[in-house]
Amino acid sequence: MLRPGEMCRITISFAPKAPGRQEAALRLLSNDPEAPVLEIGLSGSGVPRPSKIGFFRGGSWDLDFNGNAALDPCGIDQGFLSFGGLPGDVPLAGDWLKKALEDMPVRIAIVHDYLNQMGGAERVVAVFHEMFPEAPIFTTLVDRSLLTPELAAADIRPSWMQRLPGWRKHFKKYLLFYPKAIESLDLRGYDVVISSSSAFAKGAVKQEGALHVCYCYTPMRFVWDYENYLERERLPVAYQKMLPFAIRRLRKWDLATRCRPDRYLAISSCVKERIGRIYGQEAKVIYPPVEVQRFERSARGGDYYLVVSRLAAYKRLDLAVRAFNILGLPLKVIGSGPAGQSLKNQAGPSIEFRGRVSDGELAAYYAGCKALIFPGVEDFGLAPLEANAAGRPAIAFHGGGALDTIDPEVNGLFFREPSAESLVAAVRLLESAGVNFQSARIREHAWKFDKSVFKEQFRQYLTGLLGGKGARDPDPAQVAL
Repeated sequence: MLRPGEMCRITISFAPKAPGRQEAALRLLSNDPEAPVLEIGLSGSGVPRPSKIGFFRGGSWDLDFNGNAALDPCGIDQGFLSFGGLPGDVPLAGDWLKKALEDMPVRIAIVHDYLNQMGGAERVVAVFHEMFPEAPIFTTLVDRSLLTPELAAADIRPSWMQRLPGWRKHFKKYLLFYPKAIESLDLRGYDVVISSSSAFAKGAVKQEGALHVCYCYTPMRFVWDYENYLERERLPVAYQKMLPFAIRRLRKWDLATRCRPDRYLAISSCVKERIGRIYGQEAKVIYPPVEVQRFERSARGGDYYLVVSRLAAYKRLDLAVRAFNILGLPLKVIGSGPAGQSLKNQAGPSIEFRGRVSDGELAAYYAGCKALIFPGVEDFGLAPLEANAAGRPAIAFHGGGALDTIDPEVNGLFFREPSAESLVAAVRLLESAGVNFQSARIREHAWKFDKSVFKEQFRQYLTGLLGGKGARDPDPAQVAL
């Protein structure tokens, strides 16, 4: 149902004096169920200029056609409203109007920063697509050769940046282009905008009266965590020299657009805090989806420990390498990245690097490990919960998203200092049977973060914002007001 101050667009025809149809807009002024008040305006053929023609109060219309005799229907009963998704025309009368407003479908658009790499955020976009398969996905850039199977057939609409020369190789050099590209996305006609944002998507420009919900992975990291960003990305020197100028401009834009979303959702408590501190906006936490059903529970793990991660400096995998050099216990490392060779050079004989593996192989590695090692600070962190889905515990650094996902003595352990010695102590506690983990209980914990939970929580949240009705099966691309 519409909220006070919001608008919906309809078409209206008057017969017999005004053949044809005009665009009309209804604005809800009061949503009192006994006496709703709506303002109606017309524009289109036969109307010299957009004009308000009156109000609907309770069960009757109070109309003034401003001397437009051609539009005077000689009685409102001869007028008809046509609502998208309803068959034929609906008589312009109180009961019919109320029902039409309740059932009117809402068009949804999904906006994502860029689709030229596949990671955790793109998994969330795939779930949004699963929830709303008819909703187009707007983005700055898309490399279709890299899309996951879940997104391969989606209606993806890139911006004008898609035509820039060499963007696949030089997309970071176009850093200052992304804000204008996001703002250029044509979201007219969409009543709900869902932005999936770690950088630019939250700055998308909605149409008047639309609802914009931002699912935020973090405020723009390279703007607000500049030093750590430089360390983690290992950018060319020339690029680093021009970056401060770009950062100043992007910081100004990021703050200027912080109020474009009507609501923020955060992926974890630490991101919620960041949104409040940087943007001054409240956020509700809805955890990202984990596909628990992809993994089978293992009652007893093997004799090795496991790391599943991009091999980058900021992931602090050096702590894991140094710790297992001390322990001499087997550690298998899954993943690839720029720090790979450096880590291999530091690793002793008990550490094995397996590179990238298939989903099936990854599930087997999870099921066969004694525990997952998670030494970095992440905004959320899927790997510990994927290990939990296989019934295996995680040993994680006490910080970031792990504070939301690790319940000590239920599904894992913390080490509290960012040092190899602190991690060694946690592993030795597990080795000494100082804590007894139950695989069934670990997997039960993982189900709290399952994709089905994410979908239900997001749907309920959207439903609440739209006044009691939301995205419904079997027509998941539409939300009823």
